[in-house]
Formats: sequence, structure tokens, C-alpha cells
Amino acid sequence: MMICFPHVALRRLLLVVFLGISLALPSMAAVAEPDDPASAAALARFDAALAQGNEVDAVRSLLEYAEENHGENAPQTATLTHRYGYVLMRAGRYPEAVKALELALERSEAAFGEFGGEAFDINMNIGIAYSHHRPLLKPRIEHFDRALEVLRARGERETVKYVTTLISIVGNLADQNGLSGETSTRVDGATTPVMGTFAVRDTNIGSIRLSYSYKNLFYKTDKYLDEAVELA
Repeated sequence: MMICFPHVALRRLLLVVFLGISLALPSMAAVAEPDDPASAAALARFDAALAQGNEVDAVRSLLEYAEENHGENAPQTATLTHRYGYVLMRAGRYPEAVKALELALERSEAAFGEFGGEAFDINMNIGIAYSHHRPLLKPRIEHFDRALEVLRARGERETVKYVTTLISIVGNLADQNGLSGETSTRVDGATTPVMGTFAVRDTNIGSIRLSYSYKNLFYKTDKYLDEAVELA
């Protein structure tokens, strides 16, 4: 499961960086090339990286330009920080992706507010990146719940997008053994500590006590499934 942006050619990111225009524009027609030295240098780095098929370095070159020329919390910078985290995740560089996406969320909230801009997508992508980087449930659930909160704040709870997001979250939580059962067994009376290790002791079977437990975390998905059923 991965949140996919609407198909946007990387070169259209230049609209965000140099002109401050939304990525939602349908075309790059008649967009002038930047002519100041700093912009030209950033464009050259972008083109060189893209020519080598290196999306990560291409987006990073634009992000560095945006940070220096627009400010760390400018709308352009927030958008590009998200794109940078996304391409890192797509490249399988999950620890770096988590850091970049968390920074993108901070910048997005500063630029657009808690529920504005790409808050939904960023939170979903953080949860997804965590599922690959550190498959712990807590940070994944935290950001998935925040993504759902964004949709509710936008009045989108009773929509197909909301329901499919609930189902996608369930699928993600089940990935990477996130909900797998955990078994523990303890045998008392059959071992004796020897030099920091444990050696099996010859003893009557009647003196051995065996304890066994099993648990899984599938109940964690119930709230998402129940809400999806309610809305469907």
C-alpha cells in the first residue's frame, strides 16, 4: 500500500519552486526558464540528476533551492519536502523517508494549517514508511488516525475515499507481521543456571511446570473495519 500522487512529471516541480504555481496546473506550456544564477544552477542540478534517473537527487536539488530562497516553512518548500520524502520511500530508503516526511508534515502545518495542503497524504505516507522502516503499530496507527481526522475535518467522512482509506489501513497494519500472534513458553524446574547459561537438569517429569501463552493484535483493526461497514 502506498499513497500515489496524481501523475506529475518531475519537471513540473519547477513550477512550484521557481514560480510558486500549484502542481494541479494541467500544463507547463509557455513557462519561462529561470534566468538568475541561483535558479539556473538549481535547474542544472535537477536536469543532471534526472538525466541519470536519480529522482531523489533531482527533487533534493529543488528542495535545497526552495529552502534557501523561499524559506523552510513556505508552501513551495512544504510541498517539495513531501515529494522528497515520497521519492525516498519509493527508492526503498525508509529511515530517510520517515525523517523527511515528518519534516514535511511540520512544514505543511506551518504553511497550510493542520488540515490543509497535503496533510492527508503526508500522514498516510508516514504510516506507510514506518511499516517498512520499523514495523511498530503505534506510530503507524497514530498517523493513519491523523489522516482520517483530516478527511473528517474536510467533511469527507461519508465518501468512497474515506471508506477505501479505512480498508487500506487494515491491509497495511496486517503487513510486515504487524498483527502476528506472539507465543511465549516457560519451563520451570527443568533447567539449572551454569556459568551464565542454562543446562537441562535430569529431574522427574512431575516436577516440571510448563506455562504457555498466545496473543495477537488483530483487534487493533476492528475500529477501522466497523466504521467501514457502518459507512458502506
